[in-house]
Amino acid sequence: MNDDDAPPLTPKRLWHLLGVGPALWCAGIAGVALFAAIQLGIIPTGAAPVPTHAARVLSADQEVVAIAAYVDDGGRFLVEPTPQTLAGVTNIAVWVIVETDAPVFVGFMPGARALFDVELPRHLRGKIANAVVVMSAEAQSNATPERPSAPILGQGVMTPL
Repeated sequence: MNDDDAPPLTPKRLWHLLGVGPALWCAGIAGVALFAAIQLGIIPTGAAPVPTHAARVLSADQEVVAIAAYVDDGGRFLVEPTPQTLAGVTNIAVWVIVETDAPVFVGFMPGARALFDVELPRHLRGKIANAVVVMSAEAQSNATPERPSAPILGQGVMTPL
């Protein structure tokens, strides 16, 4: 029998050629590699982050300006403004106010971006319940603003989910 007459190499034929032991060993190594890749984040699982706190950010006339969410796992802070909020606004500054502390600048949300996603500073993470989220229309600069100075677009209170 020459190479042209050999049957095609199918998984069943490979199983018989290798034998049960080596085939199981290879399958085990492949399983461990897959598990490690998922755990290390190399292969995304598609699981969406689960928010632990959320706020409806409302304007002075009680219109929804944005929805804010906080994900305890990793300290992710997300703000999604409504399309009306983004219209005509160049830079939106996002602030978090905890209890009676001064406002903490979290970052700028450029007007063209629909989702603001940052890692919240560590000193705010354990205090996010009942914190106030404020959005203001600021002129973006190289310096971090100390407090909202432009018109306030809206504010809302973070509540546990």
